[in-house]
Amino acid sequence: MLTCIFLACKIEERSTDVNEIALVAGLQKPQDILANELALVSGLRFHFIVFHPYHPLQSLISDLKANLRLEAGKEFPTTLESDANQLAERSLTTDLCLTYSPAQIALGVLSKITEKHPHLPFREYVETTYGSNPVFSEVKQAIEKIKAALDSLTEVAKERVTAIDKKLRMNPHSEIFKQTRARKKKEKDEQIELRKRQKMAKAEAQAKTEQQQITGTAPGIPPTNSESVNKVLNY
Repeated sequence: MLTCIFLACKIEERSTDVNEIALVAGLQKPQDILANELALVSGLRFHFIVFHPYHPLQSLISDLKANLRLEAGKEFPTTLESDANQLAERSLTTDLCLTYSPAQIALGVLSKITEKHPHLPFREYVETTYGSNPVFSEVKQAIEKIKAALDSLTEVAKERVTAIDKKLRMNPHSEIFKQTRARKKKEKDEQIELRKRQKMAKAEAQAKTEQQQITGTAPGIPPTNSESVNKVLNY
C-alpha cells in the first residue's frame, strides 16, 4: 500500500520523500517501501520510456526524399513534414499509441498525408521497402486501420472549447475551479497582508514623528534645553 502511494506521487509529479511517507505511516524502515517498487512497476507493466511516432516519421520522410523518383517537373512538397508532424500530434488524442507501434503510426500518418499529393508514389514505396517482410500483410492492415482512425478525427469548434472551459471553471468539483479559487484566495490574502504591512509602517512612521516632535528632534525643530524652557515658563 505504501509503495503504491510512493509510486503514485512520482507519477503525478508530486514527488514525496520516502522517509516522509514512512514517518507518517509509522514505518521504521523506508527501505521496505523501495524494495517493493520494482515488483509493483513490473506487475503494472509500466513503461518508463514511451516512444512517440515523431522519430520514425522523420526517418521515413528523409528516406522518401532520398529514394522517391518523382516525375519530371514535380517537387517534394515543402509542407509535407509539418503537416505530418501535426497529424502525428493529433493522433495522440486517440488510443492509437496504445494499439500500434510508433513506426506503424508514422506509416499511417504518411499514408494519409500523401493522399493530398498524388504525385508521390508512397504506396509503391511501402511495398518496395517492406514487401519482403513476412508480416507485411499485417503492416498494411495496420496502416489502413490507422488511416481510418485518423479520418475520424474532427476539429472541435472554438466556441465549444470556450463553453467547456467556462463550465469547468464554474463546476466546484473540477480541478480548474479548485485551482482558480485557490489562486484567487492566495492573491486576496497577499493583498490583505500587504495592506496590513503598509498600515503598520504608516503607524510606526507617524509614531516616530510624534516622538521626535515631543523630544524636539524632529526635522526643522531646533532642539530645546531646560534653561530656555524655564525662561519661557517664568516670563
